[in-house]
Amino acid sequence: MSLLRSVKETTVLGEYARIISGAAPLTPYNFRYKGPAQLSEKHDPVELSFKVTPESDPPSNIHVLIGRNGIGKSFLLNAMVRALVADGTHEEDDGRFYDEEGLLDDDDIFSSIISVSFSAFDKFEPLSDRMTSRSGIGYAYVGLKKKKRSQSDDPGLKDISALSREFSISARKCLDRGKLTRWQRALDMLESDPIFKVSKISHLAEIDDVEEFRKTASSRFRDLSSGHKIVLLTITRLVELVTEKSLVLLDEPEAHLHPPLLSAFVRALSDLLNNRNGVAIIATHSPVVLQEVPADCTWLLERHHTLMTAERPSAETFAENVGVLTHRIFGLEVEEAGFYNLIREAVLSLGDYDDIIGKYGGNIGSEGRGLIRSLIAVQNKRSQK
Repeated sequence: MSLLRSVKETTVLGEYARIISGAAPLTPYNFRYKGPAQLSEKHDPVELSFKVTPESDPPSNIHVLIGRNGIGKSFLLNAMVRALVADGTHEEDDGRFYDEEGLLDDDDIFSSIISVSFSAFDKFEPLSDRMTSRSGIGYAYVGLKKKKRSQSDDPGLKDISALSREFSISARKCLDRGKLTRWQRALDMLESDPIFKVSKISHLAEIDDVEEFRKTASSRFRDLSSGHKIVLLTITRLVELVTEKSLVLLDEPEAHLHPPLLSAFVRALSDLLNNRNGVAIIATHSPVVLQEVPADCTWLLERHHTLMTAERPSAETFAENVGVLTHRIFGLEVEEAGFYNLIREAVLSLGDYDDIIGKYGGNIGSEGRGLIRSLIAVQNKRSQK
């Protein structure tokens, strides 16, 4: 009772319980990133603000940059990495992070940076050890590319043997006290996917012999599909690497994952970050990722010739329908592609609802049928003028 005289009961039940269980105390984040110089000097750099409120519902520890391909999302993520862990002298090229509260030196916002990208076509290379000597901020890369040992080096991509070895080494490190609980919790979330459930990855914790563990881990990893391999390696490496005040930067995680597994991964990541008091920024063009975060944790990126702009979505994104989000974010582009074009052409050539349905043998879904009716109505109005 004497403890409760000076400390609120909610603090004892919340923060103290977290510390006892090995979780990091939660602190708010309020930082801003001023991007690199725009292609045209007459435009100011894009500025993005990020705010994390502990224990918020929905969680606010994952932020999203969304926009169409080629708009510069990957460029921004890589600039963020360089701004934090390189020598810090190229603000015009890399941008800069600021603590909005003014309570921390800008270099002290994060303790470490973890960059995740499994694109073989990403033109940006992982930073070499020589480039990551900035004091106090750790850097790790998780992905397909090997690190350069020198500027002239062309190390190429990791093969399946290298990736399975990386997984088995990382998984072994996750058996340490504290990390094991976080790893098993993450795997439990991913086991909503039936393939993960039958792979029995979590059973690796029961193997004591180091050599047997290595062989079994590598074998089970190799048996997975490419998408499952990537999400398993990613979450395992993040459990190994994420510490208090880590910033995780992920580039298009949807590239290898089907929607349910992608959603499960985002939730597992958010749970891990909550345990470690970390934050993530995801660059994506997937509405599946977008529906897992609120609108005030989302930046919609657009490019108009030499100008990049960033705006918040006009409506809520968390738990919104994927189709609705797709229309809001990519609207006109969606209407100019895919089945929209086919249906538009059918309406122009046939003009009758039943004829169009018949042309496709009845194989048109509810959205397509609604689109046919809408386009016919528009066409009829125009013909009456």
